Amino acid sequence: MKSRYILMSVAAAAMTFVSCVKENINDIKFSEVTLNAVTEGSQTKTALTGFADVVWATGDQIAVYDGAAFTDFTLSSGVGTASAGFSGTLAEGKTAEAAVYPASAKGTDMTTVKYPAEYAYSEMGVNAPMVASVVEGVLQFKHVGGVVKFDVGNIPPTAAGFVFTANSKITGSFAVTGDAVSTTAGAAESVKITFTPASMKSAVFMVPLPTGTYTGFSVKFVDASDAAIAGTVKEKADYSFTIARKQLLTFPAFVDNTTPASKVLWEGENEYESWNNALQHFAYGGPVPELYEGDILRFHYTATESAGLQLANPNDWTEKYYQNFNVSASNTTLDVNVTADMVAKIKASNGFIVEGSKLTLTKIEQVTSPVAETVLWTGSQTISGFSWFEGYNYNPEYGFNGELPIEYKVGDCLCFYLEALDSGYTAVNICKGYDGGAIVASCGGLTDYGEIKITQDILDQLAGETPRIAINHMTLKKITLKR
Repeated sequence: MKSRYILMSVAAAAMTFVSCVKENINDIKFSEVTLNAVTEGSQTKTALTGFADVVWATGDQIAVYDGAAFTDFTLSSGVGTASAGFSGTLAEGKTAEAAVYPASAKGTDMTTVKYPAEYAYSEMGVNAPMVASVVEGVLQFKHVGGVVKFDVGNIPPTAAGFVFTANSKITGSFAVTGDAVSTTAGAAESVKITFTPASMKSAVFMVPLPTGTYTGFSVKFVDASDAAIAGTVKEKADYSFTIARKQLLTFPAFVDNTTPASKVLWEGENEYESWNNALQHFAYGGPVPELYEGDILRFHYTATESAGLQLANPNDWTEKYYQNFNVSASNTTLDVNVTADMVAKIKASNGFIVEGSKLTLTKIEQVTSPVAETVLWTGSQTISGFSWFEGYNYNPEYGFNGELPIEYKVGDCLCFYLEALDSGYTAVNICKGYDGGAIVASCGGLTDYGEIKITQDILDQLAGETPRIAINHMTLKKITLKR
């Protein structure tokens, strides 16, 4: 079942029966039946945006209850709509009294609903269990729980599943009380959404949850053998949240760029016999690389005996930025960790030179540390003039429209993905307060992307204030945080 993220109303339709009498080996007569089923319509906007209405998808199955047993019915019409036909068979004389979606969620009768421990991924898919009663001949489905949503990028190619683990039971059989199920029962604390390895680089994972209050959760990617993939295990042990019936709660993506970016700064052949033979590629007008603390400078070389490399000030060769007099002849690369002090000195002197002894240097690479990019908001808001960004409803508990609160730090970067309108000046502004507060940071003249880096001055201005975002002359698509 796919969520369209569009608020729609559902018109009830009549249940139709197409009868074609058959006999089984026990001479019990069955009828082929088509039942009309509709999903729950929008009721309130605040809790339901993005999960308010669910449309039926190819392959969907429901379990129809005839008062004594369940029979699986398969979607036969209405793909992509909220009102669809499901076909199956019922024993002659039996009628549909109720139903459960998905079919795998059926219990022994309608007093319980099963939350499966594993779901197959479908793009923007929602497999959240629903139960239906018959109203005027139509199966009218209602959600019995809620959903947490994760926008995830940079999925490892070996990943075969996304696993969500809570501190409460979230899979197994749950008693239906009124029109909801709660965390008072269940079998296990984890649910897995499976997919084909290397089939997608990013995805939206919808995790169905019973209603209740949760304290702490974790997520991870696993490979085909169910082993956790290094770097993908993320945990929020102390974070508490409450799931109500038919509620969507969006969490920021847990993004891991597991492969650092590599850039060749220089490649050639420079033979060092003694320390006075210096490679001057980065001095005297040569390109100066944009280095950052935590980067690695990787030197490729060949040597037949113990050798050495060092980085020096191009204006004063006696000032050494880095030195290593014991480069091993048994290796072919040397990694130099870039420090904040090195970054400052290289910028101040407009580069560096490489000195060496008893080796031949063949290449210099810059290996950049991966930067996690957290998705704070996705959607579509078009503003032709200056106006507030509606998706940013900040409060201490939920932050961006129901997401984990973000505590900004110096060096964070807010990234804005957008489409500029045909004419006019595009801009994104961070303001303080809800009463026309002053602009504390902005970026403008944008076509498809812009970013605002958080400085200490911005934090000082926002101290004690509620930050708010305003946009101008664009369709805003996504907001992310890089740190």
